[in-house]
Amino acid sequence: MVTGIRSMAIIPARDVETSARFYAEMLGFDANSFFRDDDGTAFFAIVGLGTVTIGLQKLDEFVVHEGTVAYIYVDDAKTLARRFTDAGGTLRHPPHKTFYGILEFDLKDPDGHVIAFGQDLEPGPGGPGL
Repeated sequence: MVTGIRSMAIIPARDVETSARFYAEMLGFDANSFFRDDDGTAFFAIVGLGTVTIGLQKLDEFVVHEGTVAYIYVDDAKTLARRFTDAGGTLRHPPHKTFYGILEFDLKDPDGHVIAFGQDLEPGPGGPGL
């Protein structure tokens, strides 16, 4: 049997530096892994929040998906949402309790991708957050 260790969503970005700065400044991610072309332009970055990582990949042309691109579980959704709005961000949906026991909110990143954050209010084997 193979056991997963962790995962990383890869999200397309028009400008990797701008996207990495967004995740760092607006949401508190660490943004210190950059991969650059010979001219110094970042073509890939890894940003992290605790053990959660997101890869930002430079693509000049892409279609923004209408649904959620990444769903990230956090231990305090209200505080993270407040951090985001205090930094000048606008939430698509403010923190709200769902019928499946999650306090969640979502937002759009600089490229228009929907990123959702959820706090499992019923942790454990019976809860949806695994």
